[in-house]
Amino acid sequence: MKAGKILTANVGGVYVFKFIGDVRVTLCGTLDQLVNSMLENLSLRALVVDLTKALCIDSTSLGLLAKL
Repeated sequence: MKAGKILTANVGGVYVFKFIGDVRVTLCGTLDQLVNSMLENLSLRALVVDLTKALCIDSTSLGLLAKL
């Protein structure tokens, strides 16, 4: 499997998450912190999750997506 990574961006309150490769629990700690700070941000206008390059997403990562 290709090593996973999660790319993020925020432009004017629009958050973009791009999941790439094999996304596993090892990436979720940082992602959880980012999600929590994002949800507290009053300028949040929209959220885009791009899974087109994801090869595999484990249950912990899916749980974080459900949290969104």
